[in-house]
Amino acid sequence: MLLPDWAVLNAAIDWLGHGLWDLTWWQIVLFTLATTHVTIAAVTIFLHRAQAHRALDLHAIPSHFFRFWLWIGTGMVTGVGYVDPTNGTAIGKALMDGWMKSPGHRKNILDPLADRIGSGVFWNDEYYYAVSEFW
Repeated sequence: MLLPDWAVLNAAIDWLGHGLWDLTWWQIVLFTLATTHVTIAAVTIFLHRAQAHRALDLHAIPSHFFRFWLWIGTGMVTGVGYVDPTNGTAIGKALMDGWMKSPGHRKNILDPLADRIGSGVFWNDEYYYAVSEFW
């Protein structure tokens, strides 16, 4: 044998060969389907219905679950905090800070080929909704 017979080495090789869980192919498919559906529900129910349109009033428990799920699964940060709605400089700074912390937005902002940006900001007496378009 080329490698020594150590328990730790054997466990590491087993982990590399089979993963953390020793799952069969169909268990991997079921896990992938389940996590994908929870992510779709989080985006649809939490981000779209409850956050963007305020058409659904979610209890704190599902809101925190979906926020945590999106953060763990995608790195998405929702609800960046309070900004004084009367302070235009603070609003602009908060939006730019948020966009620069987003890898996709940062890439577009710093892209030398993108020579135009369109931005829109909406305030509904409770929160800001901002969009940006690069071309």
